[in-house]
Amino acid sequence: MQWFADLRIAYKTAIVPLVLCILLVVLGLVSTSSLRSVASGVDVVTQDLGPSMDNLAQITDAMARLQLSVRHYARSADQDSEQQFSELDQRLNLALQQADKRIQDTQRRQMLAEIGRLHGEYSRLFREQLVPISQQRQQLMLNQLDVHGPAVEKILSSVLENAQQDFNLDAVFYASAGMRNLLLGSQYLYQFLQENQPEQVKAFQRELGNAQNVITVLRDRTSSDSSKAKLNQALQTLDFYKAAASKLVLLVQARNDAVSAMDKLDPQIADLAQQLQQHIMQAMQDAARAANATVVSVSQLFWGLVLAAILFGGLLAYGVGSALVRALGQINRMLQDMAQGEGDLTKRLPVHGKDDLGRLALSFNTFVEKIRRTVAAVAQASHTLENAAQVLQLNAKAAAADVEQQRHESAQIAVAMSQVAASAAQMADTAQLAATLSLDARQSANPPILA
Repeated sequence: MQWFADLRIAYKTAIVPLVLCILLVVLGLVSTSSLRSVASGVDVVTQDLGPSMDNLAQITDAMARLQLSVRHYARSADQDSEQQFSELDQRLNLALQQADKRIQDTQRRQMLAEIGRLHGEYSRLFREQLVPISQQRQQLMLNQLDVHGPAVEKILSSVLENAQQDFNLDAVFYASAGMRNLLLGSQYLYQFLQENQPEQVKAFQRELGNAQNVITVLRDRTSSDSSKAKLNQALQTLDFYKAAASKLVLLVQARNDAVSAMDKLDPQIADLAQQLQQHIMQAMQDAARAANATVVSVSQLFWGLVLAAILFGGLLAYGVGSALVRALGQINRMLQDMAQGEGDLTKRLPVHGKDDLGRLALSFNTFVEKIRRTVAAVAQASHTLENAAQVLQLNAKAAAADVEQQRHESAQIAVAMSQVAASAAQMADTAQLAATLSLDARQSANPPILA
């Protein structure tokens, strides 16, 4: 951690805010990433699953409408129904294309492709089988049944009128029976076209056969050549009518087979659509659960990072503060020791780095070293002065002893001198007296010399 010790105090104090800022940035990045994850889950629902459900609903609706149009066309074979089928088919193809663009899941795309394949087969059956068969049936009814049936009826009506005019009861009976059988056969035939029951086929074939038999009997029993010619024409036309009716039955059966094949495709398409819907619903539920789980995990991660940031920031602040306070405390204690006069000038502050406190400790150590040297110099000078004082004290003691001895001797000399002085005084007095006496003598003896 030498790099930390070498940092300046300003940089050290900036570490905690910097780390907290970094942690905030990390929290922001984590939150952004988590929000993007949630947003991607929502996008899956809003941009993939939701539109896919909408497209699937359009497909299901178009398919149901398509089935209704097929049913209506199978009954009527009109151009409007065919046009409606084409429009619905285009709409369904468009919905399938849109769904294909939106759906990304492999399994759902496979189900959608299978729906598209079945729809293609459905459309092919309609265009290649149902439409041609219906057109043939329509043409057969318009060009043959609707022509031959009325023609036979017209001939029989003419024969009946002639028989009534001739009062030929036998011809009236057979002509009426033939018309009745023809009408019943036509009725059963048209019922068959609506209901498609096998009994109706047998019924109209039976009635048409009876009509043919009755017309044959009437022809054989009539004596009129014109009536025979009409009845032969009626029989020939009736044969055409029966052949057209038989062909119509085959066409209806072929149409029913095509419709049955298409009906078999309907539940398959519906089942696949339902499976696809369930799959999308399950995916939406999974996406919702994943979004909820992501929100929970993001919340836990966020608060975990917040707690970790608070704990780490607190520990880092405590560590940085402790390092700063520890160095300042050592400086403070040494200054207190020096202030109280108990400082040990040989102690030094530890220099742990090149930061401000390290430089302060180094300067303080230099300062203390100078003080120590000064104190050492003063102590040395004091020691020298003490030695000189001791020598001076010894010398003073010796001088004092000499002085005392001299004083004693002086006292003795003073006593002696006092005695001498007293003797001298006495001698002076004696001398003074002698001088006085001498002076007096001199004066007495020789007064001028004294002047």
